[in-house]
Amino acid sequence: MTSRALLVSDGFGRELWRKVFERDLASSSQTVKTEVPEPWVGDVDGDGETEILFAVPKPPDNALICYSAEGREKWRFASGRAVRTRKETFANSYALLAFRVFRFEEDGAYSLVAVSSHAPYYPCQVALLSSDGRLISEYWHSGHLVPSGDRPDVLDLDGDGRKELLLGGVSNGNKAATLVVLDQDSIRGVSQEENQDYQILGMPPANERCRILFARSCLNRQFDVFNRTCSVSSLPGNILIGVEELPGPENAGVAILFFFDGSLRLQKADVLEQFKMRHQALFEEGRVHHRYNELSCVGPDRLRYLKRFTPAR
Repeated sequence: MTSRALLVSDGFGRELWRKVFERDLASSSQTVKTEVPEPWVGDVDGDGETEILFAVPKPPDNALICYSAEGREKWRFASGRAVRTRKETFANSYALLAFRVFRFEEDGAYSLVAVSSHAPYYPCQVALLSSDGRLISEYWHSGHLVPSGDRPDVLDLDGDGRKELLLGGVSNGNKAATLVVLDQDSIRGVSQEENQDYQILGMPPANERCRILFARSCLNRQFDVFNRTCSVSSLPGNILIGVEELPGPENAGVAILFFFDGSLRLQKADVLEQFKMRHQALFEEGRVHHRYNELSCVGPDRLRYLKRFTPAR
């Protein structure tokens, strides 16, 4: 890829074809930072031919495009649409931040999931697509759900042979980091918000498999608007969720790690040393008026379940 082009080459590095776009594909100047997700190469629709899936993330050209091996466009999915709350209407301006090609069941057909966030506001669309780019269903959330890297995390949490989709980000109505878990049947409807100013209207209520909010630390409450989930990953016997408490490169590692079991029950929470060191530095600068104490700085109630994960029967 270049800043405006997709280049496809053979195994010897010889260019086969390229697609040139009118605008730069990525941007760091917008409220929503866009980076080009890694293309996917494979037989997505089972026709025996190779396809290339490529995401154009930046509005107004945001789309997931499927090319044939020869560079012919087979289909494209344009993400997002206009939505509204009781207070605001949000125009169709979205950034396609991530997509994933996977099988919900090991012997099933490929499914495609595309995650798009409004630019510059908070509505977020999780779209389930067929292998030929048709929209099957969609889930809407009041707050950006930003996968770690450029692929949503997919795990079989309860060992039933069907995978769940794990998405971390922000719940704007709660001003807090969140984790949302969806399966193939729950990528539909809209998240239900306690703060009705943030309730997206015109869609049925969602039925997420799980929905968790992460409490804000003292540093986050003082210096930021909300904390945010920055990583979702699996370890042997654990699901690891990282929650960023302060933004910016100078605050790298100012975070809390949450360890869950396969039923998303909290096992432990670790405050990283960078958090403690940053807290001490701010105290010495007079910007924080208390010394670090885990109970008062992070609190005993680390999270709140809006919906607990229930293993399939």
